[in-house]
Amino acid sequence: MDVLTNILKTVIPSGGGFGRRNPPAQWGVTVPKGDLAIVHIVVRGQCWLSLADEEKPLNLSAGHVALLAHGDAHAVGSSPDSISDAPLRERKCSLANVGAVGTSGTTMACGFFSLHDRERHPLLSALPPLVYLNKSDAGQWLSTTIRMIAKNSGGPGGDALLDQLAGLLFIQTVRAYIESGELSGPGWLAALHDPAICPVLKHIHERPAANLTVGSLAVHAAMSRTAFAERFKAVMGEAPMTYVRRWRMHHAAHLLRTEGLSVLDICERVGYLSEATFAKAFKRALGLPPAAYRRNAIRASFDPEKARAGLLGSVIPVSSTS
Repeated sequence: MDVLTNILKTVIPSGGGFGRRNPPAQWGVTVPKGDLAIVHIVVRGQCWLSLADEEKPLNLSAGHVALLAHGDAHAVGSSPDSISDAPLRERKCSLANVGAVGTSGTTMACGFFSLHDRERHPLLSALPPLVYLNKSDAGQWLSTTIRMIAKNSGGPGGDALLDQLAGLLFIQTVRAYIESGELSGPGWLAALHDPAICPVLKHIHERPAANLTVGSLAVHAAMSRTAFAERFKAVMGEAPMTYVRRWRMHHAAHLLRTEGLSVLDICERVGYLSEATFAKAFKRALGLPPAAYRRNAIRASFDPEKARAGLLGSVIPVSSTS
């Protein structure tokens, strides 16, 4: 299993959904910062998108995808003027269904999904606030997915299909972003392009219970211990064993959320011989003991319909809010 597939298995989005809407001729809306990842697809026409801390808005046209993996506050509208700084700071509305009071010739599909432990996850924490793709960046899969979204927004089973497409689109977008090579600075994404460090990440991910040391990892990089430690830190931005500990805790959290294993079983699967030592390390990393983390994960109810209503509430025509 390649290292990207391995890590994507721990970030499969949940509770996803899409709303497909035709806004009015002149419109501007904002989405406040929240816990959900959001994706905007322009099926037809064009729009403008701006992050809260960006001065220049981004023009999106048919076939373009904008992924906000961290749920950052942003504005979307029919023109740059419709998403000025004042509405972005003040409005508390969301994008969604509108009446047929003229049309802008624009059709958008807006998706949302939940991503667990987004701030701590090695891949998710490395993603920028906004990932933007067009057809030439992504290839045929993007056009195919957009057509499926556009044609399956209603009818029997339509909502279920769109929910699954949210997760599929997220994975495809992340893959296309990584393959584009437009990465800067140290971190997990940069390591995927490093021929010495990528095999080491694969080894760490597949064998978290192994007796991993800087020396044993250096063997997989075909480097000396000292040279490997220096290169790993330069590429990843952290020391090898720091990353090993972080991955073990993340993998343990994934098992607690998804598997009916005892804490002791999980402790052994991530390389700890003592349950007490594991529990202490887990609490230090995630803020809760393992059992409490699992209880919170079970209690955390994600209501797709509530999220859909929140993200896809009401488009505000510019004329009514200016």
